[in-house]
Amino acid sequence: MAHIPVRLTSIVATLGPSASEEAVLRQMIEAGMDVARLNFGHGSQETHSGLLARLRRTAEACGKFVAVLQDLAGPKLRVRTPHGETLDVRAGDHIRLCREVRDDAGACDLGCTHPGVVDDAAPGDAVLFADGDIVTRVAERAEDHLVLECEEGGTLSPGTGINLPQTDLKVSLPTDQDWQDLEWGLAHEVDYVGLSFVRTADEVRRVKDFIAKAGSEARVIAKIEKPQALDEIDAILAECDGLMVARGDLGVEMDVARVPVIQKDLIRRAAAAGVPVITATQMLQSMVVEPRPTRAEVSDVANAVFDGSDAVMLSGETAVGRHPVRAVEMMDHIIDLAEDYAERTDWQAPAARQERYVWSERAIVAGATGIARSLDPALIVALTHTGATALLMSKQWLRVPILAVSDSLATCRRMALYRGVTAVHSPDLIGHERLAAAVERMARERKLIVAGDRILIISGYFPGKPGGTDTLRVHTVSEGEA
Repeated sequence: MAHIPVRLTSIVATLGPSASEEAVLRQMIEAGMDVARLNFGHGSQETHSGLLARLRRTAEACGKFVAVLQDLAGPKLRVRTPHGETLDVRAGDHIRLCREVRDDAGACDLGCTHPGVVDDAAPGDAVLFADGDIVTRVAERAEDHLVLECEEGGTLSPGTGINLPQTDLKVSLPTDQDWQDLEWGLAHEVDYVGLSFVRTADEVRRVKDFIAKAGSEARVIAKIEKPQALDEIDAILAECDGLMVARGDLGVEMDVARVPVIQKDLIRRAAAAGVPVITATQMLQSMVVEPRPTRAEVSDVANAVFDGSDAVMLSGETAVGRHPVRAVEMMDHIIDLAEDYAERTDWQAPAARQERYVWSERAIVAGATGIARSLDPALIVALTHTGATALLMSKQWLRVPILAVSDSLATCRRMALYRGVTAVHSPDLIGHERLAAAVERMARERKLIVAGDRILIISGYFPGKPGGTDTLRVHTVSEGEA
């Protein structure tokens, strides 16, 4: 039976100067944006407040749940210059990276947003600027500065990023600014919090504890962009609610040729752990300027889908790019074709283990997965209070769309990140006697089914407490209106 095609992989798009007006946000939502990212590495809380208000007004007008991901800046090291000037450096030049940059600083004196770098770095350590385009090395260390010898030159501007891949930086995570921004995010009811430069599970746990004490339901996405995180990945996965493969800094901190292998390994580990995984950074980077992506970028997006990503992310392409709407449209188109190929060739991505879920959810999802593979339903409907059943079903890689019905608006927004899940808010209890008719009506309204299709319904005493899912039902769609 031919099913109605539905895109399964979610699209995360970063908001910013190019994606801030309601008209543009509407077009991005209509083009397929599922999750809006607020990048707290740029902009003020006031700026983000305005962005968030416009996004939520627009999403409500479009009748679509759009999750909000607050991406905390973390301890990103950036250049400071004495008078906001740029500095051209060439191979062989020596520059000083100072603890503090005074007004009488010399032309080759730079500062850093983390003054402690002077204490942490040692002679011979690499110091990279501008995502590794400018390469220097510590020649000597003094009490108040490092002397850097340039190996590969370029132009240094205020705010240019700094990476020290061989240095164990003594920085706290989250930073003081992160805690302040997180308070803002929880007050504004963000759905996800992205924790940058994660190194240990304890860092994730501290943020989750803070969120819980604040009475928020926000989930924590651990961004993997430091080599130390790879050494602790199993513990981090056990603690976090989702993973982001942040390939930008990861490719600077490590051998860039290892990034594709690391990406595949992280996606498989996240799938096995049963948590959503986002593949991010420079996916359609050329579209910051150009109206079309390169062939390599198209292949990158498609391969992220084949690897098993729950979502793929646009960063500068939508935040500051010339074609934010077209970038979302292109991402949507690439995903559609990749998923069509995956279905035609029975491409298999890793399915989730189920240890982190309660026994009833594990049993129901195992049964639903077997039935779905045997009966080939057009749609799976999951009634869920917390979203756990919908998430676990989405991680089974069944290539069947999921309609998730919840009484919680927060759950509905969060599920926008889940692969293949369309959320419906139903604040009223759906009684068992009229359950099939109610879900058939919802699915027809969203053009997800036609007469004769089979629907697999997963339910329980809805809504309720976690673990209340206990019933499976197969329903055949009637010829008339439900």
